[in-house]
Amino acid sequence: MVEEKYKTLEVVEKNPKSGVFHLYLNRPRQRNALTHDFCTEFPKALYALDHNRDVNVIVLSGAGDHFCSGIDIFQLKSITQSYHDAGESLRRQILAMQDSITALERCRKPVITSTHGACIGGAIDIVTACDLRYCMEEAFFSVKEVDGHGTHTVSIVIERERERRGEEMIVVVVERGVV
Repeated sequence: MVEEKYKTLEVVEKNPKSGVFHLYLNRPRQRNALTHDFCTEFPKALYALDHNRDVNVIVLSGAGDHFCSGIDIFQLKSITQSYHDAGESLRRQILAMQDSITALERCRKPVITSTHGACIGGAIDIVTACDLRYCMEEAFFSVKEVDGHGTHTVSIVIERERERRGEEMIVVVVERGVV
């Protein structure tokens, strides 16, 4: 099978014949921010992996220090500044993003996410759409929401604790504050 080249992704089979394929968000200098190219390429890559008989499982992770910093703010800014009907353009961009995340649900191969560093905004949508989710100890998660009263931050802090039996459990603490 000939692998397609992507601007925002990289597909790697580290161990031949293992059936494990790694799908990397591959814009480390931009902290793997989500762009229009990602929205186009991600469903194509998942479709190709889903239909590849050699693939048994897909491991999704980010290249560089962070999993994903969410939507590329610079691209959103250019959309709203350069188009006559910025509202309609933004709506279409959001629908494309939603479709790219829905591609995870359409994929019949199990998708495991390996999260490290930042997982912000739309990246949380990606992670939650995967079949299994793992995160490194240094991973942190954040969602920004905007309402008429200003911007509020919802930070999800993941702490690891040991139970009496020595098993690791994850405790999720939600903090809310005005920025």
